[in-house]
Amino acid sequence: MRGPLIRRVSLAGLAASLVFVAAAQAAGAAGTLYGSYNTPPPNPTTSTLSTVNVGTGSATPVGTLPFSPSVGVTEIVCQPNPTSAATAICYAQASGSARPDAISQFNLSTGAAIGAPVPDGAAPFNGLAYVGSTLYGASQVLAGPSTLSTLNPVTGASVVIGLTGVGPITGLAWNGTTMYAIEGTTHSAPGAHLYTINLSTGAATLVGATGIEGAGSLQFGPDGNLYAGGDNTDGGHLYRVNQTTGTATLVGASGFLPSAGLTGLALVTFPNPPPPPPAPAAITVTPSFTG
Repeated sequence: MRGPLIRRVSLAGLAASLVFVAAAQAAGAAGTLYGSYNTPPPNPTTSTLSTVNVGTGSATPVGTLPFSPSVGVTEIVCQPNPTSAATAICYAQASGSARPDAISQFNLSTGAAIGAPVPDGAAPFNGLAYVGSTLYGASQVLAGPSTLSTLNPVTGASVVIGLTGVGPITGLAWNGTTMYAIEGTTHSAPGAHLYTINLSTGAATLVGATGIEGAGSLQFGPDGNLYAGGDNTDGGHLYRVNQTTGTATLVGASGFLPSAGLTGLALVTFPNPPPPPPAPAAITVTPSFTG
């Protein structure tokens, strides 16, 4: 009598497929760090949008940002999670030499302005960072401490949250849980310092001195590290900043003029394209008879 047919099935192919999918999901999204480099007088005041290599500090020019050549840019910022460079919504903030101060949308692929600039207050926002869909900005009037506000870049309207107690804040960076700020330099405490910011009150808490003579920007990179850009007194170098101590480590020079300042940093993250479908799982059937 012939017994039941028993099939031995190899799941090796299926296991490989599951590993492939898991690896694709863990790969996350690809990100690029962009910077705005200002060339100050006596050279023409030009702000250049560039991609920034976080391994070397070198910059690759993309195009000229809005407000050039008469007015420099103090900060650039992009809304989170665009699907492509064509759909990225990015803004450049004019420096304090513009009256009234203004913000302008720009094309991430060329740096060119999109539409007309929008006036956004009596003092420039030297630091800008999105938290979800809300844009936070730090501005300074004369030599006083910087003020934290929320800003609508479409209308230019802002709502004051509170004084930070330090200033000038020249860069803001959000990592999903904490808002970091970098203070350019002050007469009482020369050199750039790293702070955390209370988004409810605006108050700043000192993390530590960076060791940078003058800082112009702050942002997280695609590798998750915190980066700062030197201002024109520093020559626009890129630094990696320790989030616990504030200590900065030089990454490298941009390749622009020694007088150029890295006044803005923006991280743009695009989703990775979907992986190709895995090959069909190999199934091996081995018949076995009993009886």
